Amino acid sequence: MKDKIREAVEYLENGHPYKDILSQDDIIDAIILLDKYLNKKKKRPEFVQILNPKTKRYVKINKTIGDIVSHKKSKGPYKNIPIRRRNEKINKLG
Repeated sequence: MKDKIREAVEYLENGHPYKDILSQDDIIDAIILLDKYLNKKKKRPEFVQILNPKTKRYVKINKTIGDIVSHKKSKGPYKNIPIRRRNEKINKLG
């Protein structure tokens, strides 16, 4: 990642079309934004899904509250939502 930042700094200082207009503060701001973007961590999903054994459909659950958000009408799990195992607990806050 530091290589990408170094390449970006060289580009801003030497090869950028507006290098004459960019101030040192502009370059520093761009480096800070680039560093934040490259080091950005993905948020943990706030939803999980579990298979309802009676209906054989998946149910989406809010992890923070523990409430059921929605029921899946079609077969198969929701996309990009982790499947919770039966033995895992969900913390209820409210």
